[in-house]
Amino acid sequence: MNNNKKTKKRFSLIITLLIVIAGAIAYWQYSSNNSAPPVSKDTPTANTPNRSTAGSRRPPMPPVQVATSAQEDVPQFLTALGTVKAVNSVTVTSRVEGQLMALHFTEGQQVNQGDLLAEIDPRPFEVQLAQAKGQLAKDQATLANARLDLARYQKLAKTHLVSQQELDNQAALVKQSEASISIDKAAINNAQLQLTYSKITAPISGRVGLKQVDVGNYISGGSSTPIVVINQMDPVDVLFTLPEQDLSQVILARKNSPTLPVIALDRNNKIELAQGTLFSVDNQIDATTGTIKLKARFSSTRKYAISQSICQYSFICHYIRKSGSDPQCSITNGK
Repeated sequence: MNNNKKTKKRFSLIITLLIVIAGAIAYWQYSSNNSAPPVSKDTPTANTPNRSTAGSRRPPMPPVQVATSAQEDVPQFLTALGTVKAVNSVTVTSRVEGQLMALHFTEGQQVNQGDLLAEIDPRPFEVQLAQAKGQLAKDQATLANARLDLARYQKLAKTHLVSQQELDNQAALVKQSEASISIDKAAINNAQLQLTYSKITAPISGRVGLKQVDVGNYISGGSSTPIVVINQMDPVDVLFTLPEQDLSQVILARKNSPTLPVIALDRNNKIELAQGTLFSVDNQIDATTGTIKLKARFSSTRKYAISQSICQYSFICHYIRKSGSDPQCSITNGK
């Protein structure tokens, strides 16, 4: 009995030991397979020749260029906010009074100097012109008769049939008639001028704004109410201010370059709108703000700048100073 029990215990221990050993071997193999790096096509093995020594090449080195340092003009910039203004702005009003009969422009239209803008009722001025011409004809006839009488008096005065006083009176009457004709001619010119003023034309070339009066209204001569406003936008001016401490730099720059460049940028200082030149500098410094006003002039070839004329931009007034500079080289990144 005892021998059988001992045999069974030994057999159980052997089986348990074998199971433990088998589990340890399985765990070791599993760990070895997961930790080993994967074998790729490019990885050399015992049966694969070494390609790195056979045909591989290293990447080429990036090209390097040599340049010498040189002296050149380097722009120095002064930045300021500016506002676009019309070179000329004219408020169009009527010089004569009367009823507004017609408007010959479209709001926002580009007009040229001399273009017809509006018409005032011309009939009262036509009547005045006709009256002045009639008065001239009457006085011309009176003058002709007075001159004939003067010629007769001069003949009779030689025979003492008329007195010297009568002769002098007739000569004075001729001069009065001549003066009346001068007055009549002036009246005709005035009537013609009033008739001309009844047709209102553009005094300058530019862009018209919104109409300020409608057709049919009675307009007084020299009224404060305008018909329309014309802004000349070719070229355009830009007003901006700089601190007074920058004035000396601007003066020095203008001596070196009379046509000092000015660049107009958008509000983000990224898009160039136009290029112009510094036109004038104010003759006094604002004591309150410590700034001085400057004016730049731009050609209106850039329509975008004109369309944004009521906005503010960042304007760069730059001048040139000589200094040493390094050449700009292109560098290629290599691996």
